[in-house]
Amino acid sequence: MVRLAEFDKTWSDEIVKTTIAHELGHVFGLRHDFSEQVIMSYEFEKSGGVLGNLAELDGERFSERSKNWLSVHRDFSNYQFGHISVDYPMAIKVNNQPFGLGHTGVSPGGVIHLAPDTSTGSPQYKINIQVSDPDGLHQVELIAPMLKNACCGDSYNASKYALAKYLTANASDGNAEGHFTSNAQNWKGDIDITKWVEGSLERGEKELRLFFTAIDSRGNIFTTHWGSLCISQTLVGDVTGDGKVTIQDLVAVSIAMFDEKDHRIRIINIDADVNCDGKVSIEDLVIVAAAFSAGTAAPAPAVVRQQTTPHLTQEDVEHWLTLAEQTDLTDATSIRGIRFLEQLLAALTPKETALLANYPNPFNPETWIPYQLAQSADVTVMIYGVDGAVVRGLDLGHQRAGMYHTRSRAAYWDGRNVQGESVASGVYFYTLKAGDFTATRKMLIRK
Repeated sequence: MVRLAEFDKTWSDEIVKTTIAHELGHVFGLRHDFSEQVIMSYEFEKSGGVLGNLAELDGERFSERSKNWLSVHRDFSNYQFGHISVDYPMAIKVNNQPFGLGHTGVSPGGVIHLAPDTSTGSPQYKINIQVSDPDGLHQVELIAPMLKNACCGDSYNASKYALAKYLTANASDGNAEGHFTSNAQNWKGDIDITKWVEGSLERGEKELRLFFTAIDSRGNIFTTHWGSLCISQTLVGDVTGDGKVTIQDLVAVSIAMFDEKDHRIRIINIDADVNCDGKVSIEDLVIVAAAFSAGTAAPAPAVVRQQTTPHLTQEDVEHWLTLAEQTDLTDATSIRGIRFLEQLLAALTPKETALLANYPNPFNPETWIPYQLAQSADVTVMIYGVDGAVVRGLDLGHQRAGMYHTRSRAAYWDGRNVQGESVASGVYFYTLKAGDFTATRKMLIRK
């Protein structure tokens, strides 16, 4: 806004008229023009109407964008003057997610994730916009901040944002990003925002904030509150940066999550902040799970068999699901991610209890004895000689249902007897007892 008290110079009639027209334009919902030196030029307001190069500014003209907006405004349209009509709400989606609910400030879609398209070589960032209004569309404008901290809450600093792109029913406006038929109720298309994303990344920001303002064919003005695009330089959910979303990405987020038991971050992993909220939490993990689910056609059991998951356990997934339930995640992405975690839990839960072959076998002097439990149970492993005498007993305590296949989870025998002495070469037997289940297999020490 131009503040007259800040200047001690005498204003010409031309400047006064342009200033009044400029400020009235804001009253009627017009945003600044950044591409043309016209009445709504940002440079005019920035200079206070005095310091700018007015020789280059056309103080008699509004841009096509501004004129198109005013053509249906209630205070300018002959059709609208004196008429009272019901304002049917406008709906805007970005990448198929709802973007705000107008003046309520509610953003039901949450953070929208933005991944690059690398099919042409260099990364390109595009957003798909869908706009609908039963009253008929007339003009839609997308506003993006140009500087860091351009907005806070429901307010914004006018000197730090710029009109970025706009769509209009005026087909003669060559500066518009897209056109639609006047009074059309729906419009959708892709808008390239690569330059904005590159600017954010250069400033070290992973989040691009923007909002929409629009006017329908009946002169009703619609404005969303700030929404966020969370920028990923690879695939959304690719925390490890290997170009794909796998179970290892879930594990990486889990490791980076805040440990509530000892109140410290075990491993700091900035890339694990998938939703750009400044912390790593169950919300990030669920987003990765949703991305994993969308990127694979195989059901979770097949995924578990195909991928090496030595650090992933049934208890881990149960804990994640508990956290998700406590956080009350209800958006579509979270629901898809939680569904995948439930499938993953089922894949990690054995259908039956079993004792598996030890490895290595033959061995010298140590070996691991894998097993799996369909139900939680007290577990012991007894080792016998060929004569049936007990060589060693391994009391593993109460174990939850799950797979105990890896070296970090399987039963371990160091090749020693109860007295701590190394046993001789030969055949030995090992028996697993878990609840009512009992099974025996043989193994060979070769020295």
